[in-house]
Amino acid sequence: MNVAVIGNGAIGLCCAYELYRRYPSLQISLFGSNQNKYGASLAAGAMINVASEIDCFNCSHKLTAWKMSNRKEVLNLWRELEQSFLDKKVINKNIIDGGGTEVVIDNDSSNEVELNSFKSMKKCLQLYGYKIQSFSDQKNSSLLINDEKSVDAELFIQSLIRYLGEHIKIYNIDIESIKKNSKFWELTDYSGATKHFTHVVIACGAWSEGLIKRSNLRNKPNIKSFFGVGSALLTYSELPYVQEPKIDKIIRTPNRGGTCGIHSVQRSNGLYIGASSLITDVEIQSPRMSSIESILEGARKTIGINTYQLSFSILTGYRPVTLDAVPIIGELDENLFCLYGTKRDGFTWAPYYAKHLVNQIFGEINSNWQEMLNLSSPFRTLISAGDFEKCVESYVLNKKYEAFQHGFELTNNEIDNLREIAIKAHKRISQDLSFGLQPELINMIAYSN
Repeated sequence: MNVAVIGNGAIGLCCAYELYRRYPSLQISLFGSNQNKYGASLAAGAMINVASEIDCFNCSHKLTAWKMSNRKEVLNLWRELEQSFLDKKVINKNIIDGGGTEVVIDNDSSNEVELNSFKSMKKCLQLYGYKIQSFSDQKNSSLLINDEKSVDAELFIQSLIRYLGEHIKIYNIDIESIKKNSKFWELTDYSGATKHFTHVVIACGAWSEGLIKRSNLRNKPNIKSFFGVGSALLTYSELPYVQEPKIDKIIRTPNRGGTCGIHSVQRSNGLYIGASSLITDVEIQSPRMSSIESILEGARKTIGINTYQLSFSILTGYRPVTLDAVPIIGELDENLFCLYGTKRDGFTWAPYYAKHLVNQIFGEINSNWQEMLNLSSPFRTLISAGDFEKCVESYVLNKKYEAFQHGFELTNNEIDNLREIAIKAHKRISQDLSFGLQPELINMIAYSN
């Protein structure tokens, strides 16, 4: 038995590490080009956030219910992974940072999306019995979720690649295609070289869709995947007389219309501030100017950071987002596994996905993982985001407050046009309008070829 893991982001690396940790004599190969600067994991804020990702659009979704039910395990697995890293000398210090996650909202905010998302998050936490601390003053209200932490993404990725490079085969090249060859899976890389494996895990994020399309596979997923382009800033001081901002916990807003909200995470080489969100089927190379403007404004207003004399670099990553915003996880063919489409949650859930996928490879599936496999099957029918009319109005509300964040107020005609765009997008998916689209997917569906 030999296993190939395709993808060197957080999920692929955790899969390779879990395989090696538990089966050190197994032949394991990891494929992925280190030249790709648009990998989502390196650009991630790397917040181990589950509850604080709830918003008014996803609060009642089946996937949210599954995540909240399994929230404790993923947080425990991060602590176990940290201890394993220390024991095996993957890294010589703790990888989990921060004093929790503080979700902040301006008491005078007129952003209905943000207000509703804050309420939805609080209600969901109470529903599942999680203890939270609430604070309020004249300016802000906030929730402190103590057990949701952060990880320095770059330190995590580079340390794990270095460690795995000493113990398994790592190929600094991407796979062009996969095909079944007798009893083996044949992988062809971009140099034309071929290698054979008994088991293959496709975990190359936003590029998984393209790899599957290029491959001669008997089975292909029913659900399309797209690029969820996110950009953030890494801020730091280059001037000796300017003090770098430091924070001891994640500070963030609820998810908002048009963005992931504003969030800040302390890294070893600066303060991370993010993030924008744009779903597209085009590999855009640069962030939108208005996105950077919004992030900077959010840093000033929400987090209270004086950006005047600070320097920054832009981090952009392609997160894989499916047509129904549910991951694609499962066995595509015998001993060929998919694990992508995780949207903003890939980093948070990487240790969980790795543990249970490795269990599955060796024939062990518990009830919680089976529930996820049923929900995220590559062969599922599209999972509706809710009632069609509500999804249309959610999209309008989303765009209204996206404009609001950038200092614009939409006219009645513009709002009517947005409603027509949303209806058009839904009709492209389902003529009987029995399916509801996630608001942030509507633009891409309406304008795609």
